[in-house]
Amino acid sequence: MNPVMRLLAKVSWMIFATLVVSLPALAMTNEESVRLLKLTQFVLPDYPESVKQEGCTMGTVTVVISHDAAGKTTDVLVLDSTHARFAAAVQTAVAGWRFLPDTVAGTTHAPLVRFCFTAQGAVMIQATTSHQVMSHGIQADQRQFPTFGALDAAPKALEQKMPVFPAALRGRVDRGTATVAFYVDETGRARAAFVTDASAPEFAEAALAAVGQWRYEAPRQNGRPVVAMENWSFQFGGPSRS
Repeated sequence: MNPVMRLLAKVSWMIFATLVVSLPALAMTNEESVRLLKLTQFVLPDYPESVKQEGCTMGTVTVVISHDAAGKTTDVLVLDSTHARFAAAVQTAVAGWRFLPDTVAGTTHAPLVRFCFTAQGAVMIQATTSHQVMSHGIQADQRQFPTFGALDAAPKALEQKMPVFPAALRGRVDRGTATVAFYVDETGRARAAFVTDASAPEFAEAALAAVGQWRYEAPRQNGRPVVAMENWSFQFGGPSRS
């Protein structure tokens, strides 16, 4: 075996050894991830039978998941996937997840989660929130998303309607604020938005509803479309500012 083939074989074995774990370890990983994500309803993705028939024995999918104030999943942004059917299986399962409502009124979060499919059909979850990782042998996903300032040029907004003052608060308060962080995918769509701060839940909901409809030119870094992050602070009853 030539040196290149030996290297490829060694790398393949390292990947395989990293992904395949015992069922008890798998269950522990999923249990810890459910606790870390504060899930009240959890569904594991099914290993697509058609993928098995193709001879694909393992794969990974990495997603960002956002939810509303009640804990219902609102968006599943696929960052990478080794097979389109793995990604579809993850999106179907995660759509049924429910999160524990955040303790701070109006705020939400959008964790990054990696799913690892093995030949046995089991799924291992790596959950990352606030830079904490539950992985049991899988290397932590340390990816960083560029902000608009780090791109080749700030993407031009194509659709950016500002949120309106919540009708439920009219006559009760004069002003309010909400800060929203969100991703912009390779096509320019605002995705997986979450509220980091809000003076009232109604302002948070209004801001999320508006940002969810925003569209930009495709963000590019070094000439290639990428997923970028941005955040906006809205002032209700006064001018909005980024």
